[in-house]
Amino acid sequence: VEHLSDDDIYATAKFIILALVVLPLLPDRTFGPLDVLNPFHTGIMVVLIAGLSFLGYLCTRLIGPNKGLITTGILGGLVSSTAVTMSMATQARSTPHLALPGAMAILAASSTMFTRMLVITGLLLPELSLMLLAPLGGMAISGYVMSGFLYLKAQRTPNHSPDIEHRNPFELRPALGFGVLYAGVLLLSKTAQTYLGDQGLYASSLLAGTTDVDAITLSVIRLTQDGLSEWTAATAITLAAMTNTLVKACLAGWFGGKTLITYVAPGMLTILLVGSAILFLFGFTHPY
Repeated sequence: VEHLSDDDIYATAKFIILALVVLPLLPDRTFGPLDVLNPFHTGIMVVLIAGLSFLGYLCTRLIGPNKGLITTGILGGLVSSTAVTMSMATQARSTPHLALPGAMAILAASSTMFTRMLVITGLLLPELSLMLLAPLGGMAISGYVMSGFLYLKAQRTPNHSPDIEHRNPFELRPALGFGVLYAGVLLLSKTAQTYLGDQGLYASSLLAGTTDVDAITLSVIRLTQDGLSEWTAATAITLAAMTNTLVKACLAGWFGGKTLITYVAPGMLTILLVGSAILFLFGFTHPY
């Protein structure tokens, strides 16, 4: 507990109270365009994501940021792989010798993102998680392997462990913000799938993946529970994960500079190639 600040404890207590008191009061019925929005289901998703994020946040605070960059990256990926990427990129820009350990943390965090998506899917729709095991699992393993290569390289150079700052995921503003984002992505995905078919859903997944993978993952799970093909769902979630990976590579290059992207690019490219290969080999886009 001594590793948590007073603000952390206050934010956590406030969130738990709202989850226990407010969540049960939310109406458990659908409404809005296409009859797809459900306040109670949205509240459950907010609690699920915040709880999983808090697990990673708590581990990071307890273990500390200087216990090894791979560990920090893995735990940071449970909170936000994008936050890890931005933190490492900005520090690598101002302190070039941090580019190698920073790239290692970025790849580890990005790989954890795929694992996180599998866990979320497994908790809510186990049969879909089995279909995602190959593409998401393959991308996670390839990312961890590439991060491991950088770790071996970093062992031969002076290692400095920069801090990675995370906000407590139980703070109300980001939690409520995710709820709004989830509802918006769910409505967008349902609209695209209804009027444009599977291709429309894929397009919305690519778009949503540029900002957040949790919202599109949960939205697709919900649509699958309502009758969407698991083949289509697996493809949509995988595309969102690949788009998010590409965005993080661009962020690393833009904010981190040439040295950082030199280390990050091979790993990110490997992840994308593995994901693309598995996607087509398993025939998600052409199930019949």
